[in-house]
Amino acid sequence: MKLISAKPLLDFLALMAIFTFLLWILIALAGIGSHSVFYAWAIVATNAVLGYVLFEYGYAIKSPHFFRTVLLGQAMRLFLSQPLLWHSRFSEWWN
Repeated sequence: MKLISAKPLLDFLALMAIFTFLLWILIALAGIGSHSVFYAWAIVATNAVLGYVLFEYGYAIKSPHFFRTVLLGQAMRLFLSQPLLWHSRFSEWWN
């Protein structure tokens, strides 16, 4: 079984950090920053990293389980992240 390489993940995280920094500059200049924006960003960033690792794992196993691993993992990430994103969006309205 092939091991998952860490270099592509580190390259992905470096690009994500650069674009995140630029995004937060734009959010700060626009004056729309709030706790829910940061919370939603953290959920999306975690979801992206988990998706990347899951895809790399599915590619590394090189078997018919690739599509099942990737698609079921994507479905689980969707069902876990959507309620968290809804909570971050509407938590300010409920308080």
